[in-house]
Formats: sequence, C-alpha cells, structure tokens
Amino acid sequence: MQSKAVLVSLSRVCLAVVLAALALPVSAAPVPDLYVAQVPATALSGPPLDEAFALALSQVLVKVTGQRGMATDPARRRAVGPPAPLVRQYQPVAGGQVRVSFDPAALRRRLDGANIPVWADDRPLTLVIVPPEAEVPAAPAGAPAVVPPAADPARSPRQLLQATALARGVSLVLVSDAAGAGDDPLLDPEGAVRGAGADLLLVGRPLRTAGAATYRWTLVQGAERAEWQGDMAEGANGLADRLAARYATVAAAARTLRLRIAGVDSFDAYGRLQGYLRSVGLVQSAELKQVNAGEMVFDLTVRGDVQQLNDAFALRGILEPAAAGPDGGDLLYRLAAP
Repeated sequence: MQSKAVLVSLSRVCLAVVLAALALPVSAAPVPDLYVAQVPATALSGPPLDEAFALALSQVLVKVTGQRGMATDPARRRAVGPPAPLVRQYQPVAGGQVRVSFDPAALRRRLDGANIPVWADDRPLTLVIVPPEAEVPAAPAGAPAVVPPAADPARSPRQLLQATALARGVSLVLVSDAAGAGDDPLLDPEGAVRGAGADLLLVGRPLRTAGAATYRWTLVQGAERAEWQGDMAEGANGLADRLAARYATVAAAARTLRLRIAGVDSFDAYGRLQGYLRSVGLVQSAELKQVNAGEMVFDLTVRGDVQQLNDAFALRGILEPAAAGPDGGDLLYRLAAP
C-alpha cells in the first residue's frame, strides 16, 4: 500500500515536472576531450591557423565517429564542411602547438546533416589485461628478435596502447597480466570486469612470431567474443572499431520506442531511473506517458534500433530485460536492485 501511495503521489504532484525534465535532450557523462585536439601550428592566424584547425578536426572526427578512416576520406571531410565555424576555443601550448576545442552540438549537427555516424559521448569502460612491460614474445628458433611495436623508440608498448586509445576516444583500465598472478581472466570475464568496475574485457596475449611484437586480442562483451591479431596500437584500434560498429548511429536511424519499466516503487528508485536514462547517449528524449503501480511507461526517442538500445542498456545492468517486442514495439524492462 505504501508503494502504491508513493506512486499515486508522484503521478499527481510531479508528473508535469517529470515530463518537462525528461522531454529535454539527455546529457551523458562524456569521455574527456572527445572534442579537443592538440596539433602543431606555425602561426596563430591566417592559413597556418586554418591548417591547424583542419588537422585538429580530422583527429576529433575519428574520435566522435569511431571511424579511423574519417581523417583520410576527402568526400566525408567535404561533407562535414569547413572547421573554423565549429571552433569554440583555441590556445597556444608548449612546443609550437595549439589546443583546439570544437563545439559538440554544432559538430554533431554537421555530422547528422551529412548522415555520418556519431558515437555517443558515454562509452564503455574496458578492462585491458596485457603482459608486463618487460615481457617480450619469444620468436621461433633462428628468427630475428621481436621488437616493441612503437614508432617512437621512446614510447613503450603500453604507452602506445594508451595513446592509441586516447586518439580513438576509448577509455581503458590497463593492468598487467603477470605470470602466476591469478586465474586466467578469460575463464571468468564477468568477475574480472566487475572487480575492476569496468564494462568490457580485452586481453592481449603475446604470439611467438618474427618481426614486430604481435598479440592475440580477445574482446569479451557479455556472451560475445571477438578475436584479432596485431601490435599494441592495433589492440586499441580493433577495440574502437568494434565498439563504434556496435554503438555509433546515424540521425536517419532515429525512432520512437515504447519502454515499460517495472520495479519503480519509490522516489529513490525513480530518481535512479531518471539519472540513468539521462546518461544513455542513444536516448535523445524520454517522455513519461503513464505511471502505474510499480511501473513507468516512457516514449523514448532513440537514435538507433531496438538491438542498439538493448546493447546500451546491457552495459550497465541497471535495467534488466523482462521481454522485448518486435522492432518498434514495447520493450519490457525491470529496474535492477541497487
């Protein structure tokens, strides 16, 4: 009875406020500096500055779209348009460089107008487990010694991994897989991820090859696994490629979905649900339509399809699927216990 009374009170007193708040575009917790790049600049005016803006925009486009080919695709670059009107702020930094910040909303409008995918600012946190810094894969007998994959001799393999992840806009928790330190994380990926407070698991294991250091990369996302081979940079690139393919969406994919969420039986539960929906990048707006006993019904404007929304919800586990209708039908979820 108490839960029912709380929901009745909420429906009568707060419904108008809730509708107004949730109908606004949601604001995700962004990955830092997605819309910022630091590039060389020979001058802070005229053509040299325009060139710096163009280079900075190329780097930002790679992060925002999730597509590493954006920087070298002339047709798509022309579709995005000139960089200068998108610049929000720029300032010189040490080493003859300039730090350029672009307007997120303006850039996303450009990308939407060109029907180019945009990867939401809220992105999975990936636990990455790699060999200790000193460990180098052993080459077959008689083969040349394996060397670190860094283009810059002063940059270690782990630094290369982190720098590539930063350039691709992915967030990592990087730890060493020291021999004998514990069980194979691939045997219990959920436990490893949960222990690190992450969403996904990526494990890099050295391969016995000649030439540049090569690793077998295994990405675990729920029940799904993906594998590829490459150096430390390719570990981060492969991760970003696969995540962007799953989560980046185009404006033309927007649709309205009906979402029913059970288990919302208190003001605290409602507050937790509201904060969560506002953090999901695919959700452009959430309009509360009904408040029933223990259930809230929303019309979500979603940038993507049902599967992409389900994938986004699965990352945090705050909403647990009860059932799912066909594409465009009702989605049934339950608010998980805190």
